[in-house]
Amino acid sequence: MWELIKEFAVWTGWFPITIGTVVVIFLGKYFYSREIEFKDSQIDKLKSDLEDSKQYRVDVLVQSLSERVKFQNEEMERLREDQNSSKAELTQKEKELRITLEEIQTLRTSLRQYEDQLNDLLDDDSDYCQICDPDDEHLMANSIAWGFGGDELVGDVLLVDKEGTCCYCGSTSIKCKLCGAVTGINYDSSDERFECEGGCGTIFEPLSFFGDKSIEHKIKVYRNYDE
Repeated sequence: MWELIKEFAVWTGWFPITIGTVVVIFLGKYFYSREIEFKDSQIDKLKSDLEDSKQYRVDVLVQSLSERVKFQNEEMERLREDQNSSKAELTQKEKELRITLEEIQTLRTSLRQYEDQLNDLLDDDSDYCQICDPDDEHLMANSIAWGFGGDELVGDVLLVDKEGTCCYCGSTSIKCKLCGAVTGINYDSSDERFECEGGCGTIFEPLSFFGDKSIEHKIKVYRNYDE
């Protein structure tokens, strides 16, 4: 290269100082161009790194947003499932409440019926047989059916309010017109006569005699004026 410079200097007539200057200029341009190329390569690299960095940040942002969207979707799905579960539980509770209300209504109806029956029993002015005593399964079955059955009354029948038969044992009962007491006529008793349970002095005396085909019964009614 130095030989080329000298030939160039001889041909052009330049002095050695000029040749040195040319060398310096040439080398300066060479190194400057190399520096420019280096800087350009650095700039290109920075640009590439910047693009990569931008893309990376975009990818990170997209991934972050995707994860947030996924999380929100999962939360929405969970809330939807919880809502459906709550609706199902609410429906079940409403059904149970409806059944409970129906049971309460049924109990109220039954209680009202029991109250009505109890009031009927408390308000009942029925008379009961004084002779028989029904068991627990037939409580109050010994009510007297007034006007049905009974034996023929003779004597002072105006002392009798009414005569009837026990619905349980079939015995005859007589209600006194003077005092309102009920007296049962027990044919199995050894008593020959029965005084009115009200103590008013009315006497009911059973009479038995043979009829045409069987034994017949009558009840004689009179006052015991001695008492």
